Amino acid sequence: MSIYSDITPTDLRDYMKFRGWLQVTEALADGEFLFNHPDSSRQIYFPVHREVPGFEEALQVALEKLADLESVEPWLLGRHIEESRDDTVSFRVMRNSMSERSIPLVFAYSMIQGAENLLLSAAHTVLKPQFFHPRLNRNEAKKFLEASRFRHTEPGSFVLKISCPLYALDDVSENQLELIELENNAPFVRKAMALLNKSISSVIAAIEADTLDALVENEKRCSSPSISYNLCNAVASFYSEGLGNSLEIKNEWSILKPVNDQSLNKPNLIQQEYFPRFEEVARELKPSDDPVVDTFYGTVEELSGEIGSNGERSGEVLLHLLLPQGEQIKVRVNLDATQYQIADIAHMAAHNAYVKIKGKLLQGKQPQRLTEVTEFEPAKN
Repeated sequence: MSIYSDITPTDLRDYMKFRGWLQVTEALADGEFLFNHPDSSRQIYFPVHREVPGFEEALQVALEKLADLESVEPWLLGRHIEESRDDTVSFRVMRNSMSERSIPLVFAYSMIQGAENLLLSAAHTVLKPQFFHPRLNRNEAKKFLEASRFRHTEPGSFVLKISCPLYALDDVSENQLELIELENNAPFVRKAMALLNKSISSVIAAIEADTLDALVENEKRCSSPSISYNLCNAVASFYSEGLGNSLEIKNEWSILKPVNDQSLNKPNLIQQEYFPRFEEVARELKPSDDPVVDTFYGTVEELSGEIGSNGERSGEVLLHLLLPQGEQIKVRVNLDATQYQIADIAHMAAHNAYVKIKGKLLQGKQPQRLTEVTEFEPAKN
């Protein structure tokens, strides 16, 4: 099978136009794509249709000419064209000494997990900006991950390369999202990839300027933070103490929509000594595990109380509480007979009536526990 077997004539046409070649449209009448080089007299032509005799040979000649003019290996040009409609991010592991021609299998697995969590983190921040995402399980983010592809590696060092078709999630409606203002009017995939680039770049810049504390405080105060615990924690997955490696993260953008912000074309280099600083940011952005005493609002989802000797029902109730950052969590709480009656009325209401509850929320896996309840009443409209 040819290294160009998956490349279509229109793929090559679009790539050449992106690279500045000038199409001679009159040649279409003869069934040819004909292009003139913008700075020389060189021409490249190839058939419009696959069905014509000698198609594969003609396409191969055209691609080899283009590879020669771009000073790249033909197989690498083929990969560039195959990925040209995708937004791509690559992670290059670099070491001071590259005498070993391998990396530990456990670390390779950690890199893949880190890449997965980076993409999910960026997608969640585009969908709903906040500096901590308790669960990376939103449907749109899962679709983003499912649409992404593990690409061929590249020469030099160890490279993990992932791409996603630019319009893979074009059905995600912007009126459903709290979008970060990055690459305005861009598809969801571009917003997520651009956010990943910008967020990592911001942390690197703060490390180098010694302004991490200010960066963290700004993110905590910001109504639409772009840096999250999840993203910084995922970056840490790309470091191996045994290797003592650095990491270069580089984006390549779909030819279907050139980027407006040229800073997005610069690779992000995370030096070996920067990884602990990313971990520091992650720790600062992760909510405390200490119990939280506050007033919460939520709905009653399940009643599990029992009738006591006085003939009144009391006991455990399952609530869905709304947290200030917009997340909804499951919580179990024990209510006395009066509170339980209020919960029963709210549960039976036609439109999920909200209740107001004040108590101590214990951290942990869901359903969490709410204790020391001092208030429980119907929430006012």
